Amino acid sequence: MSERKFSRGLGKPGMAAQLRETVSQAVRESAAQSKLHLVEPLDFESYILKNKTILQNDPQRELLLYPADDISQVVLPRKFRTVAATTPSNNDLNECSLFTKECIKSYISNWNLIYYKYSAYSGSYLELPKILKSDDLKDEVYEVDTDVDQVDEDLCRTDGVTKQGYLMKGPEVGSDRMFPNIGSKSFKRRYCYLRREVDGTYILELHKDEKKGEAKATIVMDFCNEVVKNTKRGKLCFELHMTAGHKSFCLAADNEQDLIDWISKLQLVLHQNKLQEEKRAGSLERTCSTTSLPQTPGNETKNMYGTLRGLEQSVNPQLMKYARETDTSIALARRDNRRRLFSVYPFMPHTKPSAGCESSEPYREYFGQRVLVKCVSLRFRLQAPLTDDKEVLTQIEPYMLSICLFDAKEGRKLTESFHWEVACDAVSGMIIKPEGPSVSLLSEYNLPEGWIRNPSQAVFSVSNVHPDIYLVVRIEKILQGSITQSSEPYTRTTKDPRLGLKVHRTIQAVAARLGKYRMPFAWTARPLFRLYSNEPDTISDFPGIYRQEAGKLKDEELLKLLSDYRKPDKLNKLPVIPGWLQIKVEPLTDLPQNCLTSSLCPLKPFPVPPACEPTVEIAELSPETHPYTAFTNHLYVYPQSLAFDAQKSFSRARNIACIVQLRDSDQANCQSLPCIYSKDSKELVSWVSCCVLHHNTSPAWYDEIKISLPINLTPSHHLHFTFLHISIEGSKKRDTGPETPVGYAWIPLLLKNRLNVDDQSIPVAANLPPGYLAVQPLGLGKGVRTTVLIALVEGSKLIVANVGDSRGVMCDFKGRAIPLSFDHKPQQSREKKRIEEAGGSVTFNGVWRVAGILATSRAMGDYPLKDKKLVIADPDILTFDLSDHKPQFLILASDGLWDTFSNEEAVSFIKSRLHEPHFGAKSITLQSYYRGSLDNITVLIINLSKHSWV
Repeated sequence: MSERKFSRGLGKPGMAAQLRETVSQAVRESAAQSKLHLVEPLDFESYILKNKTILQNDPQRELLLYPADDISQVVLPRKFRTVAATTPSNNDLNECSLFTKECIKSYISNWNLIYYKYSAYSGSYLELPKILKSDDLKDEVYEVDTDVDQVDEDLCRTDGVTKQGYLMKGPEVGSDRMFPNIGSKSFKRRYCYLRREVDGTYILELHKDEKKGEAKATIVMDFCNEVVKNTKRGKLCFELHMTAGHKSFCLAADNEQDLIDWISKLQLVLHQNKLQEEKRAGSLERTCSTTSLPQTPGNETKNMYGTLRGLEQSVNPQLMKYARETDTSIALARRDNRRRLFSVYPFMPHTKPSAGCESSEPYREYFGQRVLVKCVSLRFRLQAPLTDDKEVLTQIEPYMLSICLFDAKEGRKLTESFHWEVACDAVSGMIIKPEGPSVSLLSEYNLPEGWIRNPSQAVFSVSNVHPDIYLVVRIEKILQGSITQSSEPYTRTTKDPRLGLKVHRTIQAVAARLGKYRMPFAWTARPLFRLYSNEPDTISDFPGIYRQEAGKLKDEELLKLLSDYRKPDKLNKLPVIPGWLQIKVEPLTDLPQNCLTSSLCPLKPFPVPPACEPTVEIAELSPETHPYTAFTNHLYVYPQSLAFDAQKSFSRARNIACIVQLRDSDQANCQSLPCIYSKDSKELVSWVSCCVLHHNTSPAWYDEIKISLPINLTPSHHLHFTFLHISIEGSKKRDTGPETPVGYAWIPLLLKNRLNVDDQSIPVAANLPPGYLAVQPLGLGKGVRTTVLIALVEGSKLIVANVGDSRGVMCDFKGRAIPLSFDHKPQQSREKKRIEEAGGSVTFNGVWRVAGILATSRAMGDYPLKDKKLVIADPDILTFDLSDHKPQFLILASDGLWDTFSNEEAVSFIKSRLHEPHFGAKSITLQSYYRGSLDNITVLIINLSKHSWV
């Protein structure tokens, strides 16, 4: 085969070989030139020190650097709303930790602020000090750009004295058709426009309607002398008196207000015409006086321009007079309303932009919209004559009211409760004060005795205002029996005073034994804000007082009723107790005198002796997030329910009272701390009782216990609950007292050095041994709740049994993750159905939980939930053929691992760490902890990689 011509020429010099060498050389040279040279970074500090003199003498230095005296530190004295600081004294802080001392110090220390002296010059030119007020420029309209009608319309729209509307036009004044008693048929309805022309003339046009067709009549206001109201022609008539030679006009308005508006507007037009005429006359006199001076070389007129210069050779004196008047008015018009130079530029902003953020200031205590609630009266139809004057009827027993706000939209209680007691002198002695130590509040202010005992007005604060916020009132009274039995006399239609006297004597006898225990009686509610605005509803009343149902005491049941509040057919089905409750609601801007905080600390101003009744601030339970500036150390306790129907220890456990205390020791005969806010007297007491339900072994409560916590909490501080059976009728053989203890429970305030504030389900002990805090109660204590995961290998079969939310995963020979079990979670449809059929519920509390308590639906232990079949211990059992899967390893782990690892991630992680000790179990445990798992992490790895499966 002959060689191609091109191939033969490749080796010859000057041909392709030379070309390749040339290209290669060019590429090498370009690569060498494009190589980057490393440059050392600039040492800024060295440059500043080296050129310090040059920088100090730079004439533009002030434009780039901050002034030396711009930034300074300012110490601002701390301001308190209260008369005295609310923080604990130094003696109370002696035994506290350093962390607690520093926290409390932050509430009383002064503010340290950074002050910028020249901050006023840091914005744009619009924000500079003493900035001149900018003018609002109007768009210029030229005749070449728009038609005359549009110009007239724009001038009329922008002029300040124009007006339009309907008027009745009568015959001209002085015409032959005008009779002394003119009727309404002589008037014709016309739509009138009062507009200003380009030359300043005001014209009143009368049209047939608003369509701006051809004008039926035109009145030039320059020929009008005065506007006079003429009642002889009609009650709403007025006349326009014109100059000689022009006929006057009679007009009538539709109503008195239109008559006043038209007359005032037309008189303003006449006044402006008069001022303009006087101005022109004055300018003409000045021009005439100037021209009458002798013409000398020193005072020759040098400002002749316009019309006057064009007529300087005219011999007509009237024409010269008109020219001078015109030129003078033009000169004055040019001098008036002169625009500043920068205002003429259309793209320059002339107003300050809205600030993106507020100026920094010290933290202040934030309150939402405030409402003042005044309790006026509560009256029931059942009354009796209890005084010497038999004609005067009064209440037959005391009533205790608990007032708070509920948010039906969010489904929660919005504020703490405000307590008000309604008791006349004849029944006030029925209430028995709790025994035990107590602490009187405000004793250092020398206030009158009883001034703070029963305040009747409070200030509520709402951060998120909407119409579904309700003012809820719960009415209680002294324990007497069942709600139905005690409310039956109130619902009778008779007004016989003897019935009231009989009921009063019965209650008086019961109160001698049970005066310190209360029972639910009735409730009512009303919206706090108007339906279509955020203003407080100050005029609505309570629709009625409804009897409290024994099975619907919880807040959840009340919220269901509030959601149907605006459905009259729903409320009409509720049993009503005849009565009248009057509570006034007023918007509040400034706090009244002698006001107290929710901690009962006096607020400024607080005159002594008091100038008015006390007003108490009611705290919002979940306000918007803001820094805390006032020291408050409160704990709110809400006992929910007691499941006591299955107990066998006590035969008499029906009328159960829940006594709540705060203790700092679990030894025998230890005293409870006086730190609970009393409901009927504004002092700190050592115990309070929840409402008592008659003949109910599983009572539910709605009570709120407000506690002032000690500043130095220890592991010994705990909430102590005592359950008492209350004997209402008493024993006829021997009366050892109405109370019989039937159970005890306790909750430590500290859990892992943190305040224990979660919802809890606790067991009830039949007795209270000394040192009970060290006792682990059966059912819900330490080590009594567990999940179970068992893997059993039998030959080539793998059997896995699971109870709870632990999980097993297998890695097969292909490296795939095969689940060996399924978590038992309450939100699963199968588990949720089983729980609801057993009478339970699944609620969300951080995660989905059984009865709001347990995050798994199956477990070993948890007897209180197991007793009602809400939690079961039945396992799920699965079987696998290992000869098919040929597994490399198995992972058996608790739920703490699976909170941060998926099945596939765990298999991939262990696969590369089977060579480690424990086959990677320790590594994956630590990795799960580092990823943020807060639950129990227990991992077991079973290595099967060296096992051969047949």
